[in-house]
Amino acid sequence: MELPDIVAGEPVYLGIATIVTEPTNNPGQFLIYDQSTPMATWTINHTFTRFPSVTVIDASGFVIITDVEHANATTVVLTFAQPISGKALLV
Repeated sequence: MELPDIVAGEPVYLGIATIVTEPTNNPGQFLIYDQSTPMATWTINHTFTRFPSVTVIDASGFVIITDVEHANATTVVLTFAQPISGKALLV
C-alpha cells in the first residue's frame, strides 16, 4: 500500500487510523518526517519548544508502536526491532 500525500490541515485516513495534521490547540506545530530508506533507528531533529508526541506509520499504512527517546530538546530517536520505512508525525 502506498501512503497517501499528507497535506497540512487535511485529515488522512490510512485504513487503520485518521491523522489530523494540524491540531487546533497548537496550530502550526507539527512535523512530518519521511524515512524512505528502511532503517532500524530514525533520528529526527525538530524546532519545537517542547517534547512532541510521535506517531509512526510504516510504508504499508500501519501504525507502529516503538521506542521513542527524546535525546535532547530538539531530537527524537525512534528504535525499531528491524529496519522499516514510513513516516513519523510529531505533534
